[in-house]
Amino acid sequence: MIVVSGALLYQLYNRMPFVATSRKTLALSEFMFPVICIAGWVSYGLLTVKPPHEIDRAAKPLLSVALVQENSPTLFEANPQRNALSWQSYLTLTNQIRETNPELDLVIWPESVFTADHPILDLEPGCEVPSVWAAQGMDKLAMYNLSTELAHQFKVKTELVQQAVSSTFSSELKALPDNDSSKPQSPHLIVGNDLLRVRKNQLERLNVAVWCNRDGKRAGYYAKRHLVMFGEYIPFGDWFPFLYSLLGMAPASSGDSSQTFDLGKGVQLAPTICFENVLPHLNRRAVVESKAAGRDPTVMINLTNDGWFRGSSILDHHLSCATLASVENRRPMLIAANTGLSAWIDGSGHRVAVTKRLSSGTIVARPYLDSRDGLWQTLGDWPWWIVAAACWTLWCWPKSR
Repeated sequence: MIVVSGALLYQLYNRMPFVATSRKTLALSEFMFPVICIAGWVSYGLLTVKPPHEIDRAAKPLLSVALVQENSPTLFEANPQRNALSWQSYLTLTNQIRETNPELDLVIWPESVFTADHPILDLEPGCEVPSVWAAQGMDKLAMYNLSTELAHQFKVKTELVQQAVSSTFSSELKALPDNDSSKPQSPHLIVGNDLLRVRKNQLERLNVAVWCNRDGKRAGYYAKRHLVMFGEYIPFGDWFPFLYSLLGMAPASSGDSSQTFDLGKGVQLAPTICFENVLPHLNRRAVVESKAAGRDPTVMINLTNDGWFRGSSILDHHLSCATLASVENRRPMLIAANTGLSAWIDGSGHRVAVTKRLSSGTIVARPYLDSRDGLWQTLGDWPWWIVAAACWTLWCWPKSR
């Protein structure tokens, strides 16, 4: 983009009436300009393409992360049996990876799969029964009972995962006192789940990445901000609500802000969901907003369910955009994707590990801290606006008669 913008600006400048340039000189300069630009960018790339741990020889991995991928089918039709089977297959695969990696700090499941048939229901203080539920005969007591039941179901599922990954510890390790630093701990969990949130009397349906700490308790969540058209919302659906009934879908709600999960020991995670990591401005905003709030994300994570695309080239496109996001922000990117492609990408854009599509697979990622800041992350869009303004000014410059 810099080469194209600069070349356009350069040509416009050389064609201004106040610039005296011979045709031969102009042709030579127009050839040399892109050559110099390309040579400069190649040189810059060669200097910065090294993996972070090669730049800093004393660096150590930030944490050990299990990215879990199953080949679970994704369909519009609700099927409780299929959802339960998918959840169980993820639990089994998690248990298997723990057997060979008892030192895991974090386990990540993809978008939505942890829900099975039980979303989370959060009730804000003082809220009332949403009209859509009131029309079905639900009262306030029933709503609170439902919230309690769904919270219990989430706790049970979390405990099952924690028990599965902890069952591989030897009896000697389990017998160590809790204050012994050598005693292994259950890993953190970050799982994709559906969340229903009631504010006042409004029902919001959120697609979230839930963080559970080592004790299995909910420590925070990130709600997807950039919704998918026709998959999660219909354009002008707020004006014409009958469109949702016609298509048999309920509108999703977008999240409020970026989030950072602070796992301790200098590890802070910036989550995105689904195709959010293909949006450069959203990725940059997630990092910049967190840094402005005193949190500096060290790793970017993405939870996605790419089963909708049946192993097509869309998966490759998604992975390519994630690679660019890692380079732009100089942060490692960890992707947990149902049906693939799950990946571990470092801050220089190296794909350290990638799973196969339409298959079960796991990756144990050990990302390194990348202390660099991406050029675009630092500068933002203002260089392009300057080039655009300069091009427009030269284009509108009065021509000589």
